[in-house]
Amino acid sequence: IDTPAHIHETLTYTTGTHQFRFGGEYRRSQLDVFYESNARGVFVFDGSQGPLAATNPSDTWGTGNPSLDSLADFLAGYVATNNAHITSGNLQRLYQVNGLNAFFQDTWKATPNLTINYGLNWTFQSPINSPKNDISTFIPDEGIVYQGQYGFQTLWPEDYHDFGPRFGFAWQPKGASKLVIRGGYGTFSQVPNVNYLGDNSTPNGAATGINDNPPVYNVSNQSPLHIQYGVPVFGSLAAPPPPYGAFSVSQQFESAYTQNTNLNVQYQLNPSTVLEVGYTGSLSRHLPVTLDINQIPIGSPEVNSSRPYATAFPNLAAIDQIESVANGYYNGAIVSLRTANWHRFSMKLNYTYGHSFDDASFTRNLVPQNSYCLRCDYGNSDYDVRNSFVTFVTYSLPDPAHWKPLLGGWQLNSLLTFYSGQPFTVFSGQDTSGTGENSDRAEVVGNPFQNVPASVPGSYAYYFNPNAFALPAAGTYSNQSRNEFYGPGTKQIDFSVFKNFSITERLRAQFRAEIFNICNFRDLAPPYGGLGAPVGASNVVSSSGLGQITQTLDVWNGAPGTGTGAPRNIQFALKLLF
Repeated sequence: IDTPAHIHETLTYTTGTHQFRFGGEYRRSQLDVFYESNARGVFVFDGSQGPLAATNPSDTWGTGNPSLDSLADFLAGYVATNNAHITSGNLQRLYQVNGLNAFFQDTWKATPNLTINYGLNWTFQSPINSPKNDISTFIPDEGIVYQGQYGFQTLWPEDYHDFGPRFGFAWQPKGASKLVIRGGYGTFSQVPNVNYLGDNSTPNGAATGINDNPPVYNVSNQSPLHIQYGVPVFGSLAAPPPPYGAFSVSQQFESAYTQNTNLNVQYQLNPSTVLEVGYTGSLSRHLPVTLDINQIPIGSPEVNSSRPYATAFPNLAAIDQIESVANGYYNGAIVSLRTANWHRFSMKLNYTYGHSFDDASFTRNLVPQNSYCLRCDYGNSDYDVRNSFVTFVTYSLPDPAHWKPLLGGWQLNSLLTFYSGQPFTVFSGQDTSGTGENSDRAEVVGNPFQNVPASVPGSYAYYFNPNAFALPAAGTYSNQSRNEFYGPGTKQIDFSVFKNFSITERLRAQFRAEIFNICNFRDLAPPYGGLGAPVGASNVVSSSGLGQITQTLDVWNGAPGTGTGAPRNIQFALKLLF
């Protein structure tokens, strides 16, 4: 239950060539939350444990289908180390968050052909507070500390230094009436997401948030587990045996910020056509990321005593800590051509070539492959799309001299949309590194886009060769970079015909015949189970569906039959305009 309060005010004062704006706002939110992550238990059967495991010489399936090994583990009840998790205890919490914002801005008409905007924004977001003092964090020198203990009043230090300067200009050079140059720069602060701090269930068995530290117990199996009838899997849930997963917010945590910049040149080619060429870029710093500060070092025995804090805190296992140490970048070139009513023809063409890369994109419920080397996860952003082409075209047919009510008022339209694919990663699906993180990437042993198996129409399409990936050697990381490969692009052409009727002076009707995806392009979904969970998704080595795409983009987006990826659709409509 979210109970918000919001007060804001803006004042404007104009004098001479300046228009000043001042303002601010106060936000207060109270959230009564009840997250039940892992409360019913989570089990992952990766096919590495049973007598028919792919790594076991007694594997006699003889089918070349490694996913059957996972099925065998499931039927026999075998679970690999750190692949069974459960949470027990009271998870309901009352959160309170306060926010302040103030800004100053001036729009200055410096000369008749130069306008300058400048200003400053200040943002403050309080750390999450609980009136019951029942939220906590792990501090290396103290252990699990609850709000209100030892003078500990906030989960992380308050940050009053989030100032964001803003600057922009629009300039028309003298003697160049058809040319306009625009540019801008701004720094923007990011407000931490409450869900990220209170419901962050990663695959390593750590606690899921600030509401989840002992005496809420997060337990994972510390050795291979065989589930047996009548035998409690985790012992007594009232007081299960340690070690327990924990959660932490770094005491150096600070708000993230992004610096955005753009430069645009606009030139009027003729009275009805304008060409724009521009650059846009962003630089993000102190982005939040989840790191396991108690990860088992690679090469060490996969036992709890190998963890860095095992001596000081032997009852704690994985400790997920929110840190503000990730970075992100984006650079893009933009070309736009706009034509308005040129011989009854109008068009808006947009093309963008861009590249986004970062240390982590969607970091909730995820940890990097190696928490001691976040830079090793630096790669293409999850949402990186290199090429985007969108064009809208419309043509109004000339009105005839005769039969105008029937032959006049016709309009043809088309929308063309083309995007290159999004990146993806193939995971091992097993804890091959022996670190307990369950985020290991697969080893690349060939070119995934060579010797791609034949697709099965009506069932699935092979996008890449699954034999190009294998499990890394035990106790090692793979040679695959994060988001190294790209999925299929999307393309769609929509076409429509409009007929406008005048009924009265103020009432008009419009008949529309619209054909979506007129060329009936097949737009495939990305070749993975979805953003996130490396274990259990279809983009793992042990999956029989590795390399396959079984959905079109519309189904994958949860809107079958509509939107990009849907088969050709024809729609008729009648609109009244008044």
